[in-house]
Formats: sequence, structure tokens, C-alpha cells
Amino acid sequence: MVGINYIIATYAGKTSGRLLDKNSEFVLDKQLDVLYNLFLKKKELGIENLIEQITIVYPTTVNDPYPNYYQTEKWQNMFKNIVFLQYIGQNKHHSYDQYIQAMQKYQEYDYNIIIEDDYCISLDNPYFDLELVQEYKEKFPQNIGYLCTWCPDYPPWAPKHAAISNGMISKATIQSIKNPLEYFYTLRDHSQKMFSYLFTDHGIELKDISDKYKIFFYYTGDPVIQDYSSVNSNKLIFMPIQMLYPPLEIKKML
Repeated sequence: MVGINYIIATYAGKTSGRLLDKNSEFVLDKQLDVLYNLFLKKKELGIENLIEQITIVYPTTVNDPYPNYYQTEKWQNMFKNIVFLQYIGQNKHHSYDQYIQAMQKYQEYDYNIIIEDDYCISLDNPYFDLELVQEYKEKFPQNIGYLCTWCPDYPPWAPKHAAISNGMISKATIQSIKNPLEYFYTLRDHSQKMFSYLFTDHGIELKDISDKYKIFFYYTGDPVIQDYSSVNSNKLIFMPIQMLYPPLEIKKML
């Protein structure tokens, strides 16, 4: 049986971008509410649940934190398989070394779903975990790769990287890289690109799900939902949490 660790990178601070959104204090709680309801829907429909653990990574050094951001007791009552992993470091790399620390800490799971705190899984897709595993196996027959949400074709002078990083990484992939966290810290670029280079520098391919699924992104500097979808599909896995707080304009970007 396949087992998945659902890893959420978090930050409880009142960043300048978050101040534009009055719901920012509750994005993580909303994501977990969505996940809980997906689990209930799976049970109701008799759909296999591959999520064996939910891992919340939390930095302890946070400037001006939201007081209600972490609702630990509530979530422990909702989920029997939730753990809280303290982030080690200075939190200079956004979500990306949080992902690596969690993947290295818990290596007993076949796959890792990585997702940021202000995203969620579409409530209309209780098959999301099964579909991600299927996509992963189809795109990476050797079970080595980084399946992200969106990795567009860049011009020759721009290194390939995952522009939207929520996705899936197998245990075999992270184990194939020697000292992945240490290597990540040697890289010099925007942390989003650094995370992709961690794989591409080791000959590991990046592929995305944009050939089958709708791709949405919320940019806090321009409070609209940006639609990067290139296929005529209504299927969705990852979505910005802001899509649950309408109305927001959806702007087609491609």
C-alpha cells in the first residue's frame, strides 16, 4: 500500500502582503478544514485515503505573529495522524527548507505532498492523492522526480524551475540526493529557484500537472486569482485558499 506524508510549510507572521487580506490569520485553519472534509467525503464514498500523516512545519522565530494562526488543539481533535515539526534555522528560505527538513525527518512514507499554508486541495476532488500518485508514476516511471503544479517553458537564458511549487516528491527522490539540506544551503538565488536546482543539479527532472489540471495562483501584490491554465479542463487539485473567499477577479494569464 502506498503511503503519503502531507507536508504543510507555514509562517504565522503578519507579512506586508498578508495585511492586504483580512483572512490571512486563518489560512492554515481553512486548509485543514478543507482537508478534513475531503477525508469525510472519501469515507462516505468508500475512496481509499493514502494520506498517512499530516506534517505541519512551524518556525519559532516569527515577527508580529497572528495569535490565532496555530489552532493546535482543534487540529489534534480533528486528525489522529497530525504531527508538528519545529523548523530549525533562521527562516530565510520561505517554504523550501521546511519541505526538505520534513522529508528528511519522516522517510517512512513513499511520497510527500508539499503545499504552502495559503493553498488547499479542491473540495471537488476527493481523489486528489490517488490522482497525484498516478500522475507521478506516469511522468516518472523510475519513481524519481519532482512533480510540481506549474513549471513553464523558460527562455534559454532562464534556468528551469517550478513557478508554483505545490506538488509531490517521492521518498526515493529525496534519498537519491546526498545531504539535500546542506546542498540547498550552498545555492545562491531566489529560494524558489534554489529548491528546483536541488533536483535539476542532480539530474532529476521537473514536470508539472498543467497538461491535465487547471492552474491558479494568487499574487498578493495584485489581489486577483491568476489563471495560468493551458488546457480546457475543469479538473483541479491545488488552489489558492483565497478562492474560498469570493468575490475575486480571475485574470487569464496565458
